[in-house]
Amino acid sequence: MIIRMTILELIKKILGIKRPEPAAISPDEILSEIITDALSLNLKYAAGEDVKPGVVRVKPELLAKELNSSKKGYMALTYSNDETPCSQFIIPGDAPGKLPGLMKSLYSDPSGGEEGPINLFIDRAEGSLYRMFLPGQGEGAMCLRVKRELGLDDAEAVMWGVSECVILQAESDGFRAYIAVPQGIWNSLIRGVNDRDFEWRLRSIAVTEYTGEDCNRAEPGTASINIIRPREFLLGRFFLPVLLKADGNVLSSMFKKISSGEELPGAEYFRVSLDIKVNDAIYRTWYFFEGCNLNTFNERFADFDSLFKPLLRATLAALKGACPGLKVSGIRYSTSPVPEAVPDAVDLHSELKINFMPVNTIVSVPAAFINLIALHALSAWELNLLQSTSRNRILSVLSVNSALFSRGIGSFLDSLRGGGVNLPSALTCMPFYEFMELIGDSDLRIVAQNFILPLFASTYMRLFAVGVPDHSEAGAVRYGIYSVDSDWTRIRLMITVTVR
Repeated sequence: MIIRMTILELIKKILGIKRPEPAAISPDEILSEIITDALSLNLKYAAGEDVKPGVVRVKPELLAKELNSSKKGYMALTYSNDETPCSQFIIPGDAPGKLPGLMKSLYSDPSGGEEGPINLFIDRAEGSLYRMFLPGQGEGAMCLRVKRELGLDDAEAVMWGVSECVILQAESDGFRAYIAVPQGIWNSLIRGVNDRDFEWRLRSIAVTEYTGEDCNRAEPGTASINIIRPREFLLGRFFLPVLLKADGNVLSSMFKKISSGEELPGAEYFRVSLDIKVNDAIYRTWYFFEGCNLNTFNERFADFDSLFKPLLRATLAALKGACPGLKVSGIRYSTSPVPEAVPDAVDLHSELKINFMPVNTIVSVPAAFINLIALHALSAWELNLLQSTSRNRILSVLSVNSALFSRGIGSFLDSLRGGGVNLPSALTCMPFYEFMELIGDSDLRIVAQNFILPLFASTYMRLFAVGVPDHSEAGAVRYGIYSVDSDWTRIRLMITVTVR
């Protein structure tokens, strides 16, 4: 075997000089390359031109600035196991609005008038990229996609939704988009992408031609999605209040799951029908309370009528406040209804606490009533995209809730601050007095005796007061102390007499 070697190479070998190793590519750079290649392919397919966008990681402030200066925009949110998106594809600005003519020239039959070409462009621009962020990269995972039309009023809600995300900006001539991926999902990809086989698997999933496959188009059947941020599930407040105090009773609820296509609960549930009349139509909603009937409910919790009537007043007020154009002309409930099937229903699963005693509750809402709410909450473009399969009934719930959250972001943030008008806007934590409402007496007693007493002793009442800076006097910082009217007597029963 003849070995050919230049004189320079021979000298380097004798002196022990090796070729410099190429710089290792970081996992972040590998993922950015995959996203760049995917978007390059997608945009060529969408617009018929070779485009190679630069993809960089950016701070949230850059996205916030653009959203606050854009009168219009669009976003696609991809969901899987729960109601927090696996990824968000955001196109701010007026670029999509200029595309219908281009899309009509490229595609002979874009459906949906002016909305159709924009929807097509969003699908083609993102392509299959969202699949790399699904659990298991989509293998066996349920996938739901919600599209939103954005305005200036949506900026704060969008920024809340990306607050725990890695944000990437993709930009080229005439195109700019943002991709927001939850930090936990991004970290899991970072840990795996150093494996060559995993990297190629990601590439094969993300960098592939768009085929027109819609993950929302599923055969009718059962489907469900978990709720891990129940305080953000504002649609649920139309059926169960988050917190209600009435006639000496305390009621709170926390939604945990959305499902459709499942069989209704059997005889082990106490069943109540609620007829909601809007114009001349009646929408029958069902409430199911586990492990009781009317008599045992009254014995275990409280008189049902004394609870359910104020509950309905609270939920009806929430519905009218969010959808003032939806005119409810009457409601009627029955505690002994004739059992009947509930076709095309969406089931909202909640843990209801009555005087701090839990009872699993299911609210079965007809899809027609969800669609009625959608008419008052969604834009025409968003409504045009909804279909009526089992999965898309859940999709309707997610779409409506996203729109409601954008509308109610101000009051939602106020609720995190305790709802007081004097509280500073920068305060976004759960006050102790609100935390108390989420736990029963046995758990509260443990918190009080093991944590509150050792830390605060006799000054525990400070937990029910908020100090707010008063800048009315120049050069001086004073604090106004505001007491919160909450259930002081409940915790006082758990504090020893000597400390009180």
